[in-house]
Amino acid sequence: MRADLWGFISAGRIGDARKALAGLPSLNASEKLAYCVVHAASGDETEAFTVAVDLTSRDVSPQILVEALVLAARVDYAKGRWVDAANRFLRAKQVAATAGDKVLIARAAGSHTEALLHFVSLESAISNVRSTRHAAVAAGAPEALFEYHLMVAEIESRLGHSNRAARELELADVFLKAAPSLLR
Repeated sequence: MRADLWGFISAGRIGDARKALAGLPSLNASEKLAYCVVHAASGDETEAFTVAVDLTSRDVSPQILVEALVLAARVDYAKGRWVDAANRFLRAKQVAATAGDKVLIARAAGSHTEALLHFVSLESAISNVRSTRHAAVAAGAPEALFEYHLMVAEIESRLGHSNRAARELELADVFLKAAPSLLR
């Protein structure tokens, strides 16, 4: 059941992921992160936030630390705690940079811009797009480029630029086809 956990989450099968978690006697760091994701997706942001913040104080891999920081920061933004959110995103970017993982750097940058778009303002997100683009291009990973173009398509759409949004969606589709793992 441990192997299926992230597969359930990726497929949007949150109920199955919740059942898989309930059947585990104890949770490792990756499973605790999955627990956070499941609770956040189920609307229990308080529990997700509490466990994510706890993970950020533990000795975990850079990938888990960045994802926990991103999740906690998103909850901070949703609750109007903008300074706390900005600080968590800054720490996530620093952890990713220290790890030297370009895909993780792109993930942290893209997550920050996406959170700004959904929780703060369109203008705040636009001001972050350039650094997110640089991170995605530097990573060169289809997943990072897919997420970048999808986010830019949303921004263009919100600005009323439907042709530009469509072009960004076409580019996102190119990278989606290059990364079949995104099709779950």
